[in-house]
Amino acid sequence: MRLDELLEKKEATQFQLLREIVLAGGSQMVQTLREKSKLSKSAFEQYIQELEELSRDQPDVFELKNDGLMVRLTFPPTSSLESLLSKWVIESISFQIMAFCLQHAEFKTVQLVTHLGISESTLFRKTKELNRKLHEFRIQIKNGGLQGEELQIRYFYFHLYGQLSAYVPLTSQWQVDADRFVNALAAHLDVTFSQANAQKLSLWLKIMQKRWLVKKPEQTEIKKKLAYFTDDVLYQAADEFMTLYLSRTAVENSRYEAMLFYVFLVCFEVFEEEDFYQYDLLRSKKLPTAVLDTYIRETILLYYRPRRLPIQLEKKFGYQIAHINNRVYFFQGRIELYNRQHMIELQRRLLGKTLSQLLNQLLVLVFEQLDKYQIQQTTLHDFLVISYASVLMMIDFSVTQTVYVAVDFTNLPAYRFPFYQLIQLELKPLNGVEVSEYDDQQDYDLVISPKAPPQNQYQSQWYMLSEFVSNYDLQTIKQVIEQIRHYKN
Repeated sequence: MRLDELLEKKEATQFQLLREIVLAGGSQMVQTLREKSKLSKSAFEQYIQELEELSRDQPDVFELKNDGLMVRLTFPPTSSLESLLSKWVIESISFQIMAFCLQHAEFKTVQLVTHLGISESTLFRKTKELNRKLHEFRIQIKNGGLQGEELQIRYFYFHLYGQLSAYVPLTSQWQVDADRFVNALAAHLDVTFSQANAQKLSLWLKIMQKRWLVKKPEQTEIKKKLAYFTDDVLYQAADEFMTLYLSRTAVENSRYEAMLFYVFLVCFEVFEEEDFYQYDLLRSKKLPTAVLDTYIRETILLYYRPRRLPIQLEKKFGYQIAHINNRVYFFQGRIELYNRQHMIELQRRLLGKTLSQLLNQLLVLVFEQLDKYQIQQTTLHDFLVISYASVLMMIDFSVTQTVYVAVDFTNLPAYRFPFYQLIQLELKPLNGVEVSEYDDQQDYDLVISPKAPPQNQYQSQWYMLSEFVSNYDLQTIKQVIEQIRHYKN
């Protein structure tokens, strides 16, 4: 589910137009933008005109200019497409419905209609639309409340408000209560929480307390999984803490409350890397999530053998893998800010052929393991692709040995400087590539030149340009560099 799917139809269309301009680099031909939008000419012009008027009314948010041929979009340093989206989402009826459902465990239709100031038919239509979007989270609005697994409901709200946290501030009194909770938990677990992680805990606490008003929450799935984790050291610590915390409130301590809190702690990078590593050393390797972590970690390490990855790098990617796998094991659904397909295509391009093959191997492995524990088909497949790809790129950037490339234009002094700069600009974005001018006293991995290599040249691989900085040459050079990098690593 994309966050912009919560927008009203008008704002959703406007947002898609703005996103297309951003993806195009900040400007787009009017004709091209209209074709991509699939709007009629009159509708397209109306939307662009309204966006221009909106930008004039709110110059501190964005500026849109249309000269009839090009549409240009700029954001001031303190604004972005994301902040504009968040503002529009908070104002939408869909968000107001979900916020009302969190505030009221049970409600009557007339209460919600009165609160929103809309008709019953409009509410029925919006609820039906919302339920289609909520389906991937396995939750729905029905019979005067939210229905579905309690963990899924809390996860959805944590995800939703987490995206909007900068625009939905907590009250000062609530922040005082949240600070006490965070400090007590830090003391109980003997860890330190960063400001960002303390904010995550505060948000989860707020959602948790609102959901305590529900009389009979559905706990079917968490009940099945609880048995695996009762002997885990972090689960036991979470159980002790929640028992103590709830003893000071009027809330009855459900046997599943500790498990819900444990899931939050292991899924959302609440602990610092070193604290989580210490926990990882103590947790049972028979936990479903630990087994999955081991398979994924060992597959990655096997790929890089015989090289031994530094222990700090193993800790870093192990930390990321564990949180990714925990989310896939416990949750369904995801709210995304960015264009999912654009992200996947970009990462596939950055990964290259060999790492893309490793990524596919990891995806097959994770779904095989989930099947063993009878986990229903996850709706987080694309989340896995993006997350695992990010981890693989992090590892590869950390271990890649430098490929030394030299450019030899010595026989063309008039063209030497501009062509050297052009080659450097093309190769600079490649990870682990160092470009310099050719020195016959030095050894290189690759030498680029329009002339043939000297007869006594044995140390460096030589590439002869067919045409100065042609697309053919640039693509071939990048392929050669990829082969050299794979050989060196």
